Amino acid sequence: MTLLSVPETVYAFVCEASGLVYFECDSHGCILFANDTARRMTQRDFEKQDVHFHDVLVDFNGYFQFEGMLEHSGKPHLLHFSVPGGSPQSYRVRFFPADGRVCVIGEADTAELAFLQQELLSSTTELATTTRKLQKANAELTKLNDLKNHFIGMAAHDLRNPIGGILAYGMFLQEEADVLSSEQIEFLEIITSSSRYMLGLIDDLLDFVRIESGRLSLESSRSILSSSSNIMSNSIRLLPLRNRSS
Repeated sequence: MTLLSVPETVYAFVCEASGLVYFECDSHGCILFANDTARRMTQRDFEKQDVHFHDVLVDFNGYFQFEGMLEHSGKPHLLHFSVPGGSPQSYRVRFFPADGRVCVIGEADTAELAFLQQELLSSTTELATTTRKLQKANAELTKLNDLKNHFIGMAAHDLRNPIGGILAYGMFLQEEADVLSSEQIEFLEIITSSSRYMLGLIDDLLDFVRIESGRLSLESSRSILSSSSNIMSNSIRLLPLRNRSS
């Protein structure tokens, strides 16, 4: 009994309802009909296109011959169907001559499906493990960053008090400018301006800590860059005096 002579319900099951790929070809391998599963997989309209069966395969070895398949009618062959935009799909395919045509029936290769499922499970497990490692590393980095900000904040506060004291004593001495020489007044000016500059740097450092911790609200304001350049120039001017005194 050939396939085309089986009851209509069986033929409909093979063609449409079973999930099998089903083709009807002429004796030379030109596809005359394909079921919905085969059309969806290959994304071809065989009624409007002249397609040879070889055209829907990925022939890795280059050995496929349609006529040769007919010499082993009913024997399963592992064939790989081309899937546009995706990986080739492997099927166990049998060829049956029937009523002047060749019926081609293929079922998914369960061994390969099991292998792919195992690979997918392994990849999913590996991804989950990597995600947990990244989450742990991120938590550790966050903890280290908090410790760094805490240390910088403590160091900045500890520096602020002695520098503030230097500035205060310098300002006290400036009040006695009438008993100081011009050179001493110049030194005091450099001491107080440098102290103010250092306090500004410490305030900037504390602001950085607040930014890192998300506790700073920014406001725009004008800044005079000339004060920084004056401090640098005054410090440079002190170098010859320090070398002379030594």
